[in-house]
Amino acid sequence: MAQSMPLSRERGEAVDAITHALFLQGTDAAMAFHASITDEALRGGFVAAIANRLLDKDVNKAAAWVASMAQGDIQNRAAREVANALAKDDTQAAAAWVHTLKPEAQSEAARGVIPAMSRDDIAGTVRWVSGLASTPNYDNVVEEFVWSCNSRAPDQSAAWIQGVSNPEQQHRLFQRMLDEWAQHDAAAVKQWVATNTVPDDIRRRFLR
Repeated sequence: MAQSMPLSRERGEAVDAITHALFLQGTDAAMAFHASITDEALRGGFVAAIANRLLDKDVNKAAAWVASMAQGDIQNRAAREVANALAKDDTQAAAAWVHTLKPEAQSEAARGVIPAMSRDDIAGTVRWVSGLASTPNYDNVVEEFVWSCNSRAPDQSAAWIQGVSNPEQQHRLFQRMLDEWAQHDAAAVKQWVATNTVPDDIRRRFLR
């Protein structure tokens, strides 16, 4: 029945209800269930739901299970939550786990690591994020880094926006991040915009 439903909130609720029932049968039954699903989007939804419940029981088991999957698109749905849970205990272990995933899932997993890693070591996070530059959807990794340290190192966050390759995403980030920075230190934003490369309309907005 869930497979026949269109993508919707109701379909997500069906996945959650089925996942709850699966865990009543046991963890192994839940972990095996996704293989029976032919709809790839639905399978990814089950993987994410099952992984989230596994995280409450055994973080490392959830991480090993997601990493064992052959398809990056399926890993992708659960990658961020698992990485975030791992990073709460050990950011270096979480960072290493990211590289066990298929390339398609690594950027989403990295987004789960960056907040915890950057709280302790912005410079180290910069080096790690730079090493992911060839990862698919790298712009999303950069955006996560920008928001992870925008209040503590706004000049560094703003500089990283220049590395976003998607023009629309870059423009949106410049606008939102600089707006927030300006609420605390408008003079610093004006100085930064005057000495860095930004879209013309952003420049006019902050230098008027």
